[in-house]
Amino acid sequence: MLRNLTCYVEEENDSKDLTVGRPIMRILGYSTDKLLVKAREVNSEWELWPDEFESDNSGEKPSPMPRVCRLQAATRDPPEVEADADTVERHEMRTALPSMRPTSLNDAIQILEKKVEVAEKMGLTLDGRAKLRAILRVRVDCFRVEFGNDPPVRVEPMQVRLKAGASPVRAQPRRYSPNDRAFLDRHTAALLEHGLVFKNHRSRWPSAPRIVRKREQETDPTADPRMTIDTRSVNERTEPMPWPMPVLDVVLGELEGARVYFVLDWFRGYWQLPLHPDSQELYSFVTHRGIYTPTRVPMGATDAVAYCQGVVEEIFGDLLGDGILAWLDDILGYAENEEALLVLLDKVLARCESYGLKLHAKKCAFFATEVKWCGRIISAQGAQNGYRV
Repeated sequence: MLRNLTCYVEEENDSKDLTVGRPIMRILGYSTDKLLVKAREVNSEWELWPDEFESDNSGEKPSPMPRVCRLQAATRDPPEVEADADTVERHEMRTALPSMRPTSLNDAIQILEKKVEVAEKMGLTLDGRAKLRAILRVRVDCFRVEFGNDPPVRVEPMQVRLKAGASPVRAQPRRYSPNDRAFLDRHTAALLEHGLVFKNHRSRWPSAPRIVRKREQETDPTADPRMTIDTRSVNERTEPMPWPMPVLDVVLGELEGARVYFVLDWFRGYWQLPLHPDSQELYSFVTHRGIYTPTRVPMGATDAVAYCQGVVEEIFGDLLGDGILAWLDDILGYAENEEALLVLLDKVLARCESYGLKLHAKKCAFFATEVKWCGRIISAQGAQNGYRV
């Protein structure tokens, strides 16, 4: 137990010490849990308050750093103590330490390491793998594997303009299969938990959800479908937002001379994009549990595609056509060699970080000589339509 320690500030130490959290320590091969268990084997309690220490010859109390170093030394000097999972769990509960290592972050770290291994099989050199790992360690917060409490991307929210004289529409709840009802319950609960929707029984614009089957359900019966909102009635009353979409056959010409690639996919796509408060009620949806109003851009809205592409161009503008192509939430990076590709990858991830854009760790590939992007197979030989079997 560490008594009387909230934090410490070292003002006298001129060295460039760096304090890191559990995720980074884990990457470096250290176990915080085992270090704490080792310290407990020496003393069950560690007093870190200055009044409990004798002053040195100068009459001044020692700074916090030496006291923490005592604890650090104690974790190194005793013989190795193997701690099973139950011991570590009980120890953490007794000391009431907050979790610094969320399961989702652990999962992302493990997935990213597997992606590095895949890159190795694709021909990434030893030096390239070291650089890629360094990039991913610094940019790890760009990746997600499940919903979190992340704020929306830092851009102007999408605001819808209704046609003159537009009147509200109100859909009735639809009938769904038991499996789909269970999925709706799980999905809306997750959306509520993370502030992506809120209950709104006063909404005058509820539409019905649509359950869309995903391709992976063909091979994985446990995979969830996708929920969209049947916004056709709202779309009929919306003034479309003008925005020029890229012509794929034209932009693919930018790939000439490229030999290596990466692909990045937004996590949960439009759910990261902010919806203006004045437009949120328009995209409410009704289930057997009630009416919910989203705070993020819904898939299927008239303006969603144009708005999303506009966000892409705001975030990555100067890189588009000069290292990356982007079609909505699918990003393709390209370069002549691995060194240039990794420099480009770091730039792209830095942009994501600065705007708060999260990427799907499972759906990204960081180095390949052939990738699938927007229904094309991309390689040094060019872009081919369709997917190979």
